[in-house]
Amino acid sequence: EFVAWCHELPEHEPPVWLGLPPNAETLVLVQKGQEFVADVRRLRSLMDDDDDDDVEAGAQTSGVPAYMRHIDTVATAFEQQLPQALPLLSLPSPSSSLVQTPLFRVIERETRVAHKLLTLVHRDLHALRRVCRGETKQTNHVRNLLRDFNANVVPRAWLQYTVPRGCSLSRWVTDFAMRVDHIRELSSCIESATAQTMERVQSVRVWLGGLLFPEAFVTATRQSVAKQLECSLEELHVGLSPFSENGVAFMVSGLRVEGAEWTRGLVVNEGSASHVQVGYLSWSKTQSEDGVVVPVYLNGDRSLLLFEVRVPVEHSVDAHKVVQRAVAIVAA
Repeated sequence: EFVAWCHELPEHEPPVWLGLPPNAETLVLVQKGQEFVADVRRLRSLMDDDDDDDVEAGAQTSGVPAYMRHIDTVATAFEQQLPQALPLLSLPSPSSSLVQTPLFRVIERETRVAHKLLTLVHRDLHALRRVCRGETKQTNHVRNLLRDFNANVVPRAWLQYTVPRGCSLSRWVTDFAMRVDHIRELSSCIESATAQTMERVQSVRVWLGGLLFPEAFVTATRQSVAKQLECSLEELHVGLSPFSENGVAFMVSGLRVEGAEWTRGLVVNEGSASHVQVGYLSWSKTQSEDGVVVPVYLNGDRSLLLFEVRVPVEHSVDAHKVVQRAVAIVAA
């Protein structure tokens, strides 16, 4: 009977048998498709490099090559999309209590690095446009920019913070413009702050995944709470909730729960992602043993773990199923 039962089993074994969501195969195919598109872009870039000599040889009779005209148009659009400047924070004296606060140092570093990167991007775009219009000769750096723009990949000099694997150039520019605007809001929030830096940061929504160094921000919140509660860092436990609770909490936005929906507790779904309008990041000396530990990743590729947090689940949900379905929270 057992052998007959084995023969009656379907040839196609659903992913649910392994504790995976029903659309696990679709997610794998999507990832393979993204890798295939990235390989095609790299192959196209190599083929265009081989044809550069022929194109430049005919440029004297036909004018500017077509791909340079296209890159000129793209670079112009990028310059219009990006903010023109990002003002730096005015630093007080080194002995000031404001400089000694962890949150101020983190936001000042975010502003300084974003300002430097924005200046570099605008300078490269300007040099690229001049070469594409025939106003100056190519350099090795501009030649690399031409190759990267033609392949729609982010130049290596611009990758100064963690981005998802396979991120295209156009997507990176749009994302970076949003990050600069968000950092400007944070810097203006504490521009006139005195010693109440933590209270000022608590009053605004922080796009956790939109920071250049989100790990440093999480650490700074922990240090600030430890100073306020007069305890060590090891005594504090992180908490994350979609509802405001009593105590010290920081509002974070842009969170996405993959594989579950988050109301009062987690409810496992078919594998789709649900968005959390605002979450509350908190630190406390006590930690509830209820619920299940869920990882919080920076990007959807889950390559960088920010921290782990214990999240409550609904009474009708098995906590082991949350782990089997690889439920996770994504910050960006």
